Amino acid sequence: MKEKAENECRWEKSTKKKSLKEETVVESINAEKRERDRTERNEKERDRERQRETEREREGGKRGERGERGEKEKEREVGEKEKESVSKERKKR
Repeated sequence: MKEKAENECRWEKSTKKKSLKEETVVESINAEKRERDRTERNEKERDRERQRETEREREGGKRGERGERGEKEKEREVGEKEKESVSKERKKR
């Protein structure tokens, strides 16, 4: 009887250990899944932010190009006016 009781006790302890180990394994797996999900969400958010930035840069670039063209045209006009004034002065002399 004593031997049977000891065997049952050992069996209960071993099953408890197994169940604890299984629980920790399940918990670690769940933790890994949560971490993976978190990193995926973060990566997606970073990608979205990068995409927004590139769109802003494109829009800004378009605006900037227009502005640059406008400045270049103004510079050309100023240069042409200076050339005209210089040529008029030469003609007067």
